[in-house]
Amino acid sequence: MRPHPYLGLALIALLLALPLAAQDKAPVHRLILKDGSYQMVTKYEVKGNRVRYYSSEREEWEELPNSLVDWTATNKYENERAASASSPEAVRLDKELEHESEKAEAAQRSRHLSLLPLRRSEREPRSFP
Repeated sequence: MRPHPYLGLALIALLLALPLAAQDKAPVHRLILKDGSYQMVTKYEVKGNRVRYYSSEREEWEELPNSLVDWTATNKYENERAASASSPEAVRLDKELEHESEKAEAAQRSRHLSLLPLRRSEREPRSFP
């Protein structure tokens, strides 16, 4: 018995959609360090002289010394971000960015599908007498 011809295509589409569905929509924060750099994190906790955080870039828990974090700059950034998030202009820009991101993801999915090998019947042009 031969499998349905679209079963493979449906399976590939499902596999491509899994990473998108698995993305955590938790808000991203910045832990600003004293050297001016920052770590993008979804959550963090202070335990003694260590800061334990979940890196949104590497998707794993990491630690660093509390003394390396510029808490004044980190809190200032979070307060400014919260204040600007409620402005109408920020809401409009967020919607535009989200729309552009969705368009880019759709284009990437279609590129993946276009790279799939064609069935033999689709590769060879049909000739009609």
